[in-house]
Amino acid sequence: MGFTRYDISTTANHGLTLLPIALGENTLYLFSGGYLWKVDLENKTLTEDKTFRDAYSSGCDAFVWRVNKKRNGNLKCSTFVVDYAQSAGSRTLKMRDFELDPTDFTVTLDSEVTLSGDAIFAVFGKQSFPLIHKANTILVTNHGPSTNATGVAVVDLMQKSYDYHVITTSYADYGCYYIGFYNDRTTGNVYLLFKVYYWIVGSYAIVSIVDPKTMTSVEDSQAIDTGCGDYAFPKTYVGTDGKVRTLIYGISGDQATYTTKFNSVYVDNGSLEVEFTRTIDSTYRDYTSGASEPYILGTTTDGYLAVLLKGKYGVSNITTGMQLIKTDSTFAAASTTKVTSSTVTLSSGDTVYNCEGKWTFLSEDDWCYYHLGGIQNGVLHLYKLDLSGTGITIDEDDPYCFLTVPTTGLTPTTLTLTVTKV
Repeated sequence: MGFTRYDISTTANHGLTLLPIALGENTLYLFSGGYLWKVDLENKTLTEDKTFRDAYSSGCDAFVWRVNKKRNGNLKCSTFVVDYAQSAGSRTLKMRDFELDPTDFTVTLDSEVTLSGDAIFAVFGKQSFPLIHKANTILVTNHGPSTNATGVAVVDLMQKSYDYHVITTSYADYGCYYIGFYNDRTTGNVYLLFKVYYWIVGSYAIVSIVDPKTMTSVEDSQAIDTGCGDYAFPKTYVGTDGKVRTLIYGISGDQATYTTKFNSVYVDNGSLEVEFTRTIDSTYRDYTSGASEPYILGTTTDGYLAVLLKGKYGVSNITTGMQLIKTDSTFAAASTTKVTSSTVTLSSGDTVYNCEGKWTFLSEDDWCYYHLGGIQNGVLHLYKLDLSGTGITIDEDDPYCFLTVPTTGLTPTTLTLTVTKV
């Protein structure tokens, strides 16, 4: 069957980082930046609630870091938030809970709590949701503008306070984004990797190797090029060889000009080393957008990886959409086969918003994958991938890149910590 694209009319005038707070009844509940979306996969509808966002007259940035299901069936969600009424670079970190009644999709806000700490935030680091959350401590990254923007807040949830750490001063004008824990192959030391918002086009991006004891960089590595932009996104997967890898890739550059590169890295003797780099060009995709996100679906019965690629919705006069490929554990071009695709043309004058995220969604109702592409001229593109007829059979699902949507009941999603040892 391959891809089917559903066009859903919407008044939403923004994109969304696809952070699910709950899945169930064949429905996605997503929250990002104060906006709450309900996507009904059966009826192909999108409902938006802006109660949280509208509580801030100048706007806000917010993300959910904890979800609980109450006995009455409602969802209790805890967020971090910064208020745009404060100047960028001088915003304090706040916490606010809200309760969602999924039966009528209504939101009730709790009072806001201002944490004790430096007023230094602008907005949160891109894809802030792969946070480190152990016991009563959590990390929150910052994204400029200020000379101290390349930093992270270590939040003490017991004391409702945070200490802000500038992880590097060499590239301190923009911000940083959490990638993950990495084990040093030689020394056995454990490091945190952060992508610094810095990119020399066609040459290198900056990844800081950070000592978690001091929260300072031991190396600002220039070992990789993300290929397309200053942002860098991590995507963890299991290869056909059983090894767990994390790809680091960029999708924020002008996708009509630049092309995403997938990098698999490891730390050895305090330095960042590269296992492989792949340029995701027309060998891998039918759409012309140079920015691609990978979603590894699993291992096929003939020993390959089945991978869903999503093109970014952004600049005009390109095509974007979805691509299904088969490839090996290292995305080698010689081992890659394009299976099927669905493309859409973005024309000059279109109003376009991108949806991005960590997961795609597998429905228990029809065992098909669903993915939100983006909004074009007031229409949300919802893609459905049916593997029947494609020649692809998944033998073992990948545990990192998709979430299952139950047909009955409502399941809060959990944010998990991934430790990568290659």
